[in-house]
Amino acid sequence: MIILKKQKEKQRTIPAKRISIICLWILLISSIAFGVYNNFTATDVRTYVEREIVEVRVVDTSSIESFVFNFAKVYHAWPTDSQDRAARQDRLQEFMTDDLHRLNLNMLRSETEASSLLQEFQIWNLDQIDDYTFEMRYSVHQLIRSSATVSVDEIVRERVHDYHSDEYVYVDHTVTREEVSYSEESVLSFFQTTIHMDEDGNMVIIRSPTITHGVERSNFTPQIPTSGISDIEIRAEALTFLEGFFALYPTATESTLASFVRDDALPVLNTDHEFVDIVASTFIADGDQVIAHVSVQFYDPRTFSNSFAQYELVLERGDNWMIVENLKG
Repeated sequence: MIILKKQKEKQRTIPAKRISIICLWILLISSIAFGVYNNFTATDVRTYVEREIVEVRVVDTSSIESFVFNFAKVYHAWPTDSQDRAARQDRLQEFMTDDLHRLNLNMLRSETEASSLLQEFQIWNLDQIDDYTFEMRYSVHQLIRSSATVSVDEIVRERVHDYHSDEYVYVDHTVTREEVSYSEESVLSFFQTTIHMDEDGNMVIIRSPTITHGVERSNFTPQIPTSGISDIEIRAEALTFLEGFFALYPTATESTLASFVRDDALPVLNTDHEFVDIVASTFIADGDQVIAHVSVQFYDPRTFSNSFAQYELVLERGDNWMIVENLKG
């Protein structure tokens, strides 16, 4: 009888130190793999700093005004003689583009016998459209002289012999003759034009003078204070003080003004104007001060005319009345 012995199997275990090393290697390999992957797939982000350089171009608008004025002296004035008109047309080519010059060839009708004299030129607006383009609105006063042939009927009395009565009698009959009638008219017109100026300062008109709206009187009415100081005595004192001051003001020296005005609130005039009267006045209390709205009439002996000056003065009442501020500048 044979007895077999079953050998006990040995179990193999991995040391804990080796497990830690394996984990570290796995972590290292994973980090390197992720870094390589991220390097190939990452977006290249760059930051750009933009700087905007603003170049200030100083433009001498006086040259543009002179150019348009010289142009207006030719464009808005013309003679009656055909040869002089042709010379005017040639001069316009010095200011306008070729297209505009051709456009204005028929500006004057051949049968027109009127002439134009430029009396006044005035600029109202000058706007810069871009670096090289400018738009101007201006007005002109033209003296238009025209002539026209008219027929005039004239009654002529003639002495004739009457054969029946053998006497001389007077007979009236109508004679028609032609006369040349002359007239003058001052015309005000507003125009708008566009000018191009290159880097060298050379200019040319690129838009034909176009009729535009004028400048009219505004309907704005400033508010005039109506409420005043109820104290009659203070009103009378302030008015008396101002009458005495304005009587001296036109010819007053700086030392004289120091007795009435503080901190140079009013300038020295040094004129020959003569004080006439304070034609309107309103006094308003403002704390310890009084605001005086006054209209003062002066006479100018040089022009033999009256002028009306308006002031808005701040007065203080102390030992003496003083003008401490001019609110109208």
